[in-house]
Amino acid sequence: MKIPIHPSFKPALGGLAVGVIGFFYPRILGMGYNVIMDALNNQFTFELLLILLFLKILAFSLSLGSGGSGGMIVPSLFIGAMLGGAFGIIANALYPGIIAGSGAYALVGMGAVFAGTVRASLTAILILFEITIDYNLILPLMFACVLSNVISNALYPESILTEGLRRKGFKIRKGREVDTMVSILVKDAMVKHIQTVSEDKSVKNLTTFMQASRHGGFPVVNYKGKLSGIVTLSDIQSKVKSGKVDAKIGEIATKELEVAYPDENLDIVLKRLAAKQIGRLPVVEREDKTKLIGLITRSDIVNAYNKKVVEKIRDIP
Repeated sequence: MKIPIHPSFKPALGGLAVGVIGFFYPRILGMGYNVIMDALNNQFTFELLLILLFLKILAFSLSLGSGGSGGMIVPSLFIGAMLGGAFGIIANALYPGIIAGSGAYALVGMGAVFAGTVRASLTAILILFEITIDYNLILPLMFACVLSNVISNALYPESILTEGLRRKGFKIRKGREVDTMVSILVKDAMVKHIQTVSEDKSVKNLTTFMQASRHGGFPVVNYKGKLSGIVTLSDIQSKVKSGKVDAKIGEIATKELEVAYPDENLDIVLKRLAAKQIGRLPVVEREDKTKLIGLITRSDIVNAYNKKVVEKIRDIP
């Protein structure tokens, strides 16, 4: 959810919110190593474990969401310890005397949450095993970490480490660079200085304009300069009867628009063009789809791709 305030105030707002939480529950502040150790040593009640679990998630989300930065290893271990400890208390209540204490479950929970967060099962297993040097926990720890990783990948393909890259248009898989088209954003390939036509002009004016510009389509704007549609040569051919060139452009323009956003990558846009069998897309702001900021065509995508490939070849030693 985006809050409509200036970006410079967001860190202050996030810090204030975290500070309020920390005032009432100071255990969620800082690294939290001592809190984790208390959970491993069965020092917390079930209610307190749940409170710390949800408040830590909330505080961590507020910190990142407000523009703050920091590691996610210790917060994931903290959350895992609280979750595992709470589960351990429930398990001990159901099967008293025959299973391990809640601290053992807290340890396994640490590994499971960490593995699911960063999608690194082996790393989680090694870190937690190094902490305990207890071979009795290695099998449940391995099972929990691998299962957490599998479920996390099934629910969402990105980890907390790669999600930020995905939102910027980059996708990393298994350490390899993916298709070049994915690494190029629309804002870097689109035409920013574009020609538009008014919806109040006649089709006769449009045909003359097309012949002079040699373009096969134009964004259509209303009297406020807002995007209202797009008109192409095929619209003229299919919607205007012979000799009826006095119709308004707004009457023949396509109003149900497919658009592109500046932060999308070219792979997504190319698939959208192919699916709709069209040659161009208006580029608009996500917050206001009537605010036209550019135009991208198949030829723009090809040119951007070729330029990127040439740059990569030049960089090869």
